[in-house]
Amino acid sequence: EDVKQAILQTCPLSRTRPVEIQALSEIGSRLGISASSETMNKEEFINELKKIYNDILEQTGASTATISRVKRVLVDGPGALSDAIDRMTFDSFITDTPWRERMKTDAERYAEDPTGWIIFTGQSGSGKTHLCTAIAGKLMKEKSIPGTYMLWTQEYMKAARFTEVEYRKKLRECECLYIDDLFKPSINETQLWIAFEILDARYRENKPTIISTERTMSEIAYHDEALFGRIKQRSIVVGIKKEKGRNFRDA
Repeated sequence: EDVKQAILQTCPLSRTRPVEIQALSEIGSRLGISASSETMNKEEFINELKKIYNDILEQTGASTATISRVKRVLVDGPGALSDAIDRMTFDSFITDTPWRERMKTDAERYAEDPTGWIIFTGQSGSGKTHLCTAIAGKLMKEKSIPGTYMLWTQEYMKAARFTEVEYRKKLRECECLYIDDLFKPSINETQLWIAFEILDARYRENKPTIISTERTMSEIAYHDEALFGRIKQRSIVVGIKKEKGRNFRDA
């Protein structure tokens, strides 16, 4: 139980994904430790979890997507791009279909001239996050444009707290903002409010913004026409049709 509570505190996504609690609790059991151990502080406990999470997740039957989510939280941490920039490059993106070739072409075009925004919408597992990360990496490494990473599923609730004035200001004003998985898992009033506050400010200042979302532009328009209009006006829209065979995580 101590292990589970430590995971819930450090990995909020686990609250709705029992397989992750199971996997990470198993890690703690293998190590023979708990978050309340007298010989190991919380930071050391989490560092130990980081070392072997992948092996345990695979053995407990977690999907590739689940492993990726846990890695983002435990290993990369909130707001971090870490080693993803080194792995997810334009060169490592597989262009084995015409539509993936078009995705890459649009991404490279934006990375060369990051005027306005770019948004990748639609099919899960199609490579949206890969190309968004490749863009962010190129802007940071080659154009010295610092990037701020926001994993929407993990951080929109933080942004919604009235006490987080400085955090919202950072998202509005940072040089380049990369929002990953916008409106996941669902669109609600809180998410719409936070998205509009952040993106309206960036729209007015025309600050570079990179977005990935499984939502289509039509879905966004249905929920908030004003937000849709700002995204459409500022963005290169790269839409990936939702259909079988386009989720490369299932391959």
